[in-house]
Amino acid sequence: MFFYDASVVDGDDDDEATQALKSAEEKSFEAVCFLVDVRKHMMDQVLPSGETCIQYVGTCLENFLKSRIIQSPHDKVAIVLYGTHGQSNEYGLDHVHVLEKLGSLSARYIRDVTEAFQRVEDLSYPGSEDHRGLSLKLALWTCSHMLKEYSKKDNVEKRVFIFTDDDDPCSGDKVTTSQALDRMGALKELKVDLQLYPLGEPGERFSPEFWGQVIEACSSGDSDFLEEMQLIQADKFEMIRRKINKKKRWLKTHLRIGDRVKIQLEYYLMLSKQTKVQRAVDARTNSLLKSHTAYVSHETGEVLQKEDKILKGWTVRGQNGTSPKPLGGAEQESRAFADTPRSFRFLSFSFLCQVHATPLEYKCIKDCDIPPGFNLLGFKPASYLKPHQQVRASAFVYPNEKEHPGTCKLFLMFHEKMLQLDQVAICSFASTRTSSTGADIVALVAQQEAKDEYGNQIDPPGMWVVFLPFADDMRFPEEIPRKKGEEVCFSSEDQVAKARELIGALKLEGDWDSTYVSNPSLQRHYETLQAIALGEDPTKTKRAPDETLPDPDRFEAAARTISRFAMEFPEMTVSKKRAGSTKASAKGKKAK
Repeated sequence: MFFYDASVVDGDDDDEATQALKSAEEKSFEAVCFLVDVRKHMMDQVLPSGETCIQYVGTCLENFLKSRIIQSPHDKVAIVLYGTHGQSNEYGLDHVHVLEKLGSLSARYIRDVTEAFQRVEDLSYPGSEDHRGLSLKLALWTCSHMLKEYSKKDNVEKRVFIFTDDDDPCSGDKVTTSQALDRMGALKELKVDLQLYPLGEPGERFSPEFWGQVIEACSSGDSDFLEEMQLIQADKFEMIRRKINKKKRWLKTHLRIGDRVKIQLEYYLMLSKQTKVQRAVDARTNSLLKSHTAYVSHETGEVLQKEDKILKGWTVRGQNGTSPKPLGGAEQESRAFADTPRSFRFLSFSFLCQVHATPLEYKCIKDCDIPPGFNLLGFKPASYLKPHQQVRASAFVYPNEKEHPGTCKLFLMFHEKMLQLDQVAICSFASTRTSSTGADIVALVAQQEAKDEYGNQIDPPGMWVVFLPFADDMRFPEEIPRKKGEEVCFSSEDQVAKARELIGALKLEGDWDSTYVSNPSLQRHYETLQAIALGEDPTKTKRAPDETLPDPDRFEAAARTISRFAMEFPEMTVSKKRAGSTKASAKGKKAK
């Protein structure tokens, strides 16, 4: 699966197929049912976090709703409780309480769910243990009726999350077990994704024998099942406020190898800087506002139409020479430029002036005379690439087999050979012929497919597009000249040893990954938005942990190592003291 940031595309140049895909993505959403066991045991069992099972479910539910309203606000969510004392559903089913019907997410919806879930304990009673299988079967039947209207809609993903600490709700009763499994099988036929969230302390026995008959993920042994399933489900309910980028290719392109061979490719943007979404809204109605740009004639004040030719210009400075009239008004400059012979229009000037170009001339300036797509220049060893020489985020290309059958076979021939020979392809790349950025020099780096221990794909096979710098892009820092007779200072062996100890003491964990670190600025932005939408005080909301700050425990444990390293450089400590004494003396003189 490819993740694509649709925010970087205007959409004006998309073809009909791309527009149709974009429209389908905008209409797609998820219909999710939360099936929560509210037996007395769920109210009494306390987890290591200090919460009861039902309190933990409430926290997961609140976090899920708050994150989904940002990630995918068109989703629909329902909450169904089973094992209750009475009934509250339109189907008249015993021991089933529909807390919230399948509805769209909104600030009011989240507030109502949060308030209603705080009163869930009133619905539980000790006799719920006597009809565990029956209440589960009826709750599953309720979910199937809620999701039935979306069964034939391909743009709707249907899910049911089951929260329980009961590994055998039917108590071995074959009839009830068969009926419950039939209901789960019916949900699977409706293309509903069943997800189990088992509750309990890690290491506690939770047999997958019953749930494993329908839910494929339930395959571990009794001892590891509970912990493994909790780890799988933890990511789904972790409170990470972020916008989900739609999966959509950025453009269709090709790799040109000489004059005869073309490999059709799909180009994806895998990384894009996430920014705060700015929206202009009406202060009275809170409806979105649209902005429009228009060009107005300086002479008549009339709005210019698109077909009117608008000159584009640049401000230049240079040597003495024949020049148009210096800056002093757009109309004067246009008239002066029109009266100037074309042979003198692009001379250098000793003062600022405006150089204009007609739309046709501007189009010729943008035309880089390089065919669009990737144009192979040759191959280099992979060691040629330097990690620090990347001018922007990499992209990813994949063969366009769907629209051009046979492309994948041709693509994989080069892909496999590049991996075997440890080579990268050097190409020139232009997204379009009149691209404003011109052409780029890129390296295509083959990536081998990677799978986890369960056979799930982690990294797809394809090629990364690494953007290389031109000679014009290189910057060279100025070297500080040494005085005559000054010797070069090198670190001593003791200093190197202390630095090695410091690096070892402050080494991050092996599983640390920046892609799991949330942007604290965006987190606070979304926290404030949620608080305002829910009618809460933004200053009293609980802040998400800032993982960009140094870990105080790690640095406290390495305090001695840091001190020993600092003692190897006494001149650094002296300079600080001198700076402090100078500052203090300056303050004393000022006070006098």
